[in-house]
Amino acid sequence: MPLLFLLLVVSPGRPFAQTEFAPPGADWCLRGYDGDGETLGYVLVRYERDTVVRGVPTKVMTITAKAATPDGLETSYYSPEELFQQSGDSIFYYEPVISGRVYLFKKNYAVGEETYSWLYNAPFEVSSVNEILVDNVPIAVAEMNLLEWLGRDLPVTMYGSLGPDRGFTESWGYFLRGEGGLNLEAFRADETPEIKIVARSQCFALMETENERVIAPTPLGDCKIIPFPNPVVRGDQRVRVKFDCGESVSGNFLLHLYGAGGEVVAPPLRLAQIPASFPVNRLANGKYFAVISGEGERFSFSFTKLR
Repeated sequence: MPLLFLLLVVSPGRPFAQTEFAPPGADWCLRGYDGDGETLGYVLVRYERDTVVRGVPTKVMTITAKAATPDGLETSYYSPEELFQQSGDSIFYYEPVISGRVYLFKKNYAVGEETYSWLYNAPFEVSSVNEILVDNVPIAVAEMNLLEWLGRDLPVTMYGSLGPDRGFTESWGYFLRGEGGLNLEAFRADETPEIKIVARSQCFALMETENERVIAPTPLGDCKIIPFPNPVVRGDQRVRVKFDCGESVSGNFLLHLYGAGGEVVAPPLRLAQIPASFPVNRLANGKYFAVISGEGERFSFSFTKLR
């Protein structure tokens, strides 16, 4: 598979001094493709706000996917809360299943450096690092691939603080299995006009103009609710919930919270989708039980709040 096309120009570049991952207004737009390279749809990753998880400053992102259908693009997936953290030069994803964070990428690399990523847990070697103009914007671009002895070809291009060309929201293993993947097409932020990683990309325009109809909720089968963080400690303002099977559903749900003795500790909270979150800052220390009901389903879970 060829690397993303870079628009190289010789005129003076636009100012671009972004050092923060996900600055205000940050949006990433990616194209999803199948094993034959045909477009399956598009994905929008959007920075929403800052929060604190286990005392660590955290970026809250939403992810919206739209699938290509005969009637145009239709929303096929929505996640209201995905959590990312930056420490120094490195970017991490907060993974609720393991109640910790996993390394994704960093903004600066050196030629010959070996690096790993949770996106594909095998060693990569950096072959080149150059500052080039991408859509007339100077960006430090690092090229890397799996070590030769692995016998697999997974080329990745890192665009500084914008991240990898293959995206940072799902495993890169799909490519090696011949199932396609994602390609970063464009980025923008409040202080950064749109950068087209792929020349003449219409990714943002497509995501913003097509219909917003959401597909019917996916049957949840044996999915279970995972609350995180759990336990809740000092600095945690909200508990987030998602399905352990990775599903995302929209609908009308009610969240009921109970204390250890079965007493109601908060008014019912309406949820429009799962994943979701709810405030816990006014709850006392102790163990709590919760029930989410709606759309013909009922899920229960528990969590503990500690100081």
